Amino acid sequence: MVTPAAPKVTVNVPELRPLPAPRPLTLPAGTKAERLAWVQAQISQCPVTLEQLKAPQKPVLGHGSAEAKILFVGEAPTVEETEAGRAFVGPAGELLRKIVAATGLSEKDIYVTSLMGWRPEPPTAYGKRPPNAAEVAFNLPYVRAQIEAIQPQVIVALGAQAFEALVQAKRTITQERGRWHEFEGRPLMPTFHPNYLLHNSSLSAKRTVWEDFLLVMEKVGLTPTDKQRGFFLAPPKPVTTDDVDA
Repeated sequence: MVTPAAPKVTVNVPELRPLPAPRPLTLPAGTKAERLAWVQAQISQCPVTLEQLKAPQKPVLGHGSAEAKILFVGEAPTVEETEAGRAFVGPAGELLRKIVAATGLSEKDIYVTSLMGWRPEPPTAYGKRPPNAAEVAFNLPYVRAQIEAIQPQVIVALGAQAFEALVQAKRTITQERGRWHEFEGRPLMPTFHPNYLLHNSSLSAKRTVWEDFLLVMEKVGLTPTDKQRGFFLAPPKPVTTDDVDA
């Protein structure tokens, strides 16, 4: 008996419209807060960004302190973030806030933003589609303008998408995390996105990310305590009679 071939499923994927060239941004004079508010207004009113959104989506804006010591750049936003119009809402944002709290830093010390103002569509068969080169290029001036407005001491790239966009090169986050890089003269630390820990909650994964945050703490002038340096380390192996006999 011949088994009939499975019917072919055709998926109609809408063709991506070409994006215009990135828009150069020149910050106006003013305080950090005023300049940051101006950048966020440009993102909110950007016709190209608005064209990518579907109701009830909104342009995704960064949030936090204009006097932040550390600026976090995340990957392309989730559906939840586009509906809220804010970067790092949901479980990943909650986890990031817990990590920041463990360092002893406060909300006034940080600012978080997304690599893009919209969620790349359509999604792939495996979930969220990474932004393509044209999408990154269009959104990067907005990220750069937020960094320029705030002038943080340190930039932290959360995940490969953010890291590759900021260094303008294909780099493996697994190999490059924990090492200092630069973005326009500012120290840049790449580390795993909080989503990585949400899917891999092993002690070793937590320790890997925490070691990167220890380096960031030191870079902004904080001295980690012995207790903080010991977070997420495996407990010492108990001594047994076999060890004593040896």
